[in-house]
Amino acid sequence: MDFLKLRAVNFFALADSGELNLKERGLVAILGDNKDDTSTVSNGSGKSSIADALCWVNFGVTARGESGDSVINRIAKKGTYVSLVMQDGETVYEVRRHRKDKQFKNATTITVWNPAQMYLDGAAGDRMDKGTDKEVQLQINEILGCNYDVFKSSIYAGQEDMPDLPKMTDKPLKMLIEKAAGIERLESAYTIAGRKRDEALAAVDTATKQIATAEGHIVNWKVSLADAEGKHAAFEAGRPAQEAHWIGEAGKVAAALRANFDSYKDLNEPALLVERDALQAVLTNHGTYTAKRNELIRAESAAVKAHTLAQAEAERVRAQVIAAVGAATNAPAEMAKPCGECGKAHTADELDEFVAHQKAKARSLGVEASFAASKATDAQNIAAAASQELVAFEATIPDVSVTSAAMVDVNNKLTAATQLKNAIQQQKAQHDQCKTAAAATLTALNPHESAIEMGKKQVAQIEAQIDAIKLGSADLQKAVEIAESVVKVFSPAGVRAQILDTVTPFLNDRTSDYLSALSDGNISAIWSTLATTTKGELREKFNIEVESATGADSFGGLSGGEKRKVRLSTMLALQDLVASRAAKPINIFIGDEIDDALDAAGLERLMTVLETKAREKGTVLIISHESLSDWCDQICTVTKEGGQSKVTGALCV
Repeated sequence: MDFLKLRAVNFFALADSGELNLKERGLVAILGDNKDDTSTVSNGSGKSSIADALCWVNFGVTARGESGDSVINRIAKKGTYVSLVMQDGETVYEVRRHRKDKQFKNATTITVWNPAQMYLDGAAGDRMDKGTDKEVQLQINEILGCNYDVFKSSIYAGQEDMPDLPKMTDKPLKMLIEKAAGIERLESAYTIAGRKRDEALAAVDTATKQIATAEGHIVNWKVSLADAEGKHAAFEAGRPAQEAHWIGEAGKVAAALRANFDSYKDLNEPALLVERDALQAVLTNHGTYTAKRNELIRAESAAVKAHTLAQAEAERVRAQVIAAVGAATNAPAEMAKPCGECGKAHTADELDEFVAHQKAKARSLGVEASFAASKATDAQNIAAAASQELVAFEATIPDVSVTSAAMVDVNNKLTAATQLKNAIQQQKAQHDQCKTAAAATLTALNPHESAIEMGKKQVAQIEAQIDAIKLGSADLQKAVEIAESVVKVFSPAGVRAQILDTVTPFLNDRTSDYLSALSDGNISAIWSTLATTTKGELREKFNIEVESATGADSFGGLSGGEKRKVRLSTMLALQDLVASRAAKPINIFIGDEIDDALDAAGLERLMTVLETKAREKGTVLIISHESLSDWCDQICTVTKEGGQSKVTGALCV
């Protein structure tokens, strides 16, 4: 993996770094010039911001642990972004991380060019950043082939973040080496293997429970089967009794049928029918008399009604005649009343006319009254004649009460005969049913046959299931055994311990090389997985045994400069281990003030080591507040003025 270009805008002290070329730059010293602070020359100029930008653009946090709005330039207060262009084989990526950007807000974008020639030709790339911030970060990690911790350990060494490896105790030192050696992947494998083992154990447990459940079901079905078989046997044993029962019932029905038949014969239904027809003929003839009497009753009623109406009409007209005569006789008094016809009041000169009118009216009404009285008399005569005719006819109607009583008696006997016939028919059918039931008791299907068949079928099926589960359990048990073996392989006592044993020689070789260059071989630092107790016994313990040929036999006895050399050597060896184990080795190394506290001889040896590392890595950036021009031909300067820094020199070409 090659880092091609880096640009930081409004990032910490950097206003705009411009495009910094990082590929194959060799050994480059990054120096500082702080024009804002007269108390210092280099410190606070922003030279470490280059290393911070490289880490922040990839992971959202600097190598020194800064993140969020703390990376924004104090003067600009917004519009911060860092862009990194990198190449992996034939693919070029640009990762661009923003903070308080007007367009992109706090987003992180990824652009890809494939093949890489498209980038060199200036073609537009394809955006591939999709999903949540966490998902985008996972994409970046996949592109880099490492996470934040591995990235920082493999390409960055800083005075503020340099681990004091020789003073570390067993547990933290072992954890650091495991992390550097990439054993955290084995820890993941150990976790996965443990999960798979637990899943296999759970599957075995599930199978065991399934067998227990199935065996319980078998017990239940066998109990049901035994019950069904008992009922089946009882049914078979009860067939003769059932047959005898139905034969007895058939005998009872036959006896009742014979009794009803005898009663039916005693009634003599044919003779009753003849007698009924004769009585009916008498009653039918009597019906003509009844019809004639009803007709005469209706005629009498109509005549009486007509007489009543004629009599009322005669009385009405007679009353009018009397009223007209009275009005003529008492004319003055009647004239005092309004006219009964027009409602007007009478005058005195109308008396004669009034009297004449009333007399004429009385004569006219008298004729009408005489006619009405004649009609009433005629109606009375008609009504009397109708009554006499009705009485005379009723005297001729014969008495049929004896005939009617005889008819009721005959009908009752015929009804009884019908009921007996119906009962006989029902009893005959019932007798046939009893005979059929008696015959069927010996041949009828036993109702418990199906329950027995179902029980046997269920027991067989469950037994087959148990056999299948037991067969599968054997495979599951094998899977458990395999999973246990895998867990042991990836456990701390397994392959992880073996890897630690294999990386120890690598660490010793690299540490020896660096110490030889830094101390002329006067100091030795041996990485070991064993330690000697006060009793002279060996036990497992990861440590670094330090010894100086000039007198000190432990790290604590070294001088400050010697301790610095040991720390640098062990740290550089550890970073070589990380780089050698990384999925995609990154061809750059950054040392941030790792030359601090070294004397001139130590500094010269360190620069020799770093020059060698530059040939291995392609680019080594050394951030220092010392002038390194005697050992480094390429110089990059970060100048701070007015609260903002700019970059000039070797990386800008």
